[in-house]
Amino acid sequence: MTAWALLPVGLVIILPILLSSTWRSRRDRAEDALRESEQRFRNMSDRAPIVIWVTEADGAASYLNRRWTDLTGQEPDEALGHGWLDCVHDEDRDRSIAVFDDANKRGVEYRYEYRLRRKEGGFGWVISAGAPRFSSGKVFLGHVGTVFD
Repeated sequence: MTAWALLPVGLVIILPILLSSTWRSRRDRAEDALRESEQRFRNMSDRAPIVIWVTEADGAASYLNRRWTDLTGQEPDEALGHGWLDCVHDEDRDRSIAVFDDANKRGVEYRYEYRLRRKEGGFGWVISAGAPRFSSGKVFLGHVGTVFD
């Protein structure tokens, strides 16, 4: 005789429902916690006095905080991918690409200065610094960094 045979019929019917409900509520709480964490990060990031950005392993920008728009006038969705290069001074663009591409290929930190277009017009010198991001399995995921003006 199995253990199930010893349980009352009602409990045998309702137990899987209770277990499923418990699993769903744990999953829902985990999803809520993740959403709250992302919201907290974006809230903090958008209020920081510096540009914060994230790139993927292929070098494409996947996130820029609100300060990017405040500084350059370029909306974050326009800057995603490699659109941010449109704000780099023509004379600094090739070097910026070379420095970034080298750091991205090697998965290392970097720091460099270049001229960035200002929302008010003209260009100003900024310092960009990036640090590599790695998965728990040591796979290079891209960079996270800042632009300081």
